Amino acid sequence: MIRIIIVEDQQWMIESLKERFSTQPDFDVIGCGKDACEAINLSEELKPDVAILQMEMPIINGFRLCSSIKIRSQETAVILVGKTFNDQTLFEVVKSGAKGFMLKNSMGGEEINDAVRKVNMLDGYYLDRNVSNYVIPLILKLIEEKNGVKKNIHSTKDPSIAPILYRKIELQIISAVAEGMTNKEIAAKLNVKEGTIRNYVSIILQKMDLKHRTQIAAFAYDNKLA
Repeated sequence: MIRIIIVEDQQWMIESLKERFSTQPDFDVIGCGKDACEAINLSEELKPDVAILQMEMPIINGFRLCSSIKIRSQETAVILVGKTFNDQTLFEVVKSGAKGFMLKNSMGGEEINDAVRKVNMLDGYYLDRNVSNYVIPLILKLIEEKNGVKKNIHSTKDPSIAPILYRKIELQIISAVAEGMTNKEIAAKLNVKEGTIRNYVSIILQKMDLKHRTQIAAFAYDNKLA
């Protein structure tokens, strides 16, 4: 069961989300609030799995609120909800520690259900689909400028964006796979369970849109990660 709190200053939005979530057998709305103080109290007292926070808050904005919640409840995954966005917004979302960002006009469909389930996963992150269409070309453009090489801006799984899209442990695993290490050897090296490495390898293959671990090694050498 995914335990959720909702923080939104408009009651109709809270009721709408509660009604939507009530149809999901794995969702449980355990608390609702209308301002930052209530959000902090709820997160500290209830330790929810997922917190859905309105970004435009009086006194404390959503970014600072997210950071405060992460201090009090480190395991809580935060989805920030905003009316609009720009480059600075996305930078602040990442900086705040949020695992998801959605536009308010996307909250009425099934996408919010997908977002909650995704951010509740160990390595799950969620970006509003409308925002994703903006972000991927932007990231690839930044890489073009950095490397002086033109990339295919239409590919949403271009492996050349690995240093941005992959976590530190994923990059360590990519390098280790390129060295020919087995999952057991990588697990011993990183001091984690073999099953954890196996899961990460599957995640890496999915992110790269690859099928075999040998392709990970080729990618690592092509991108100077090994």
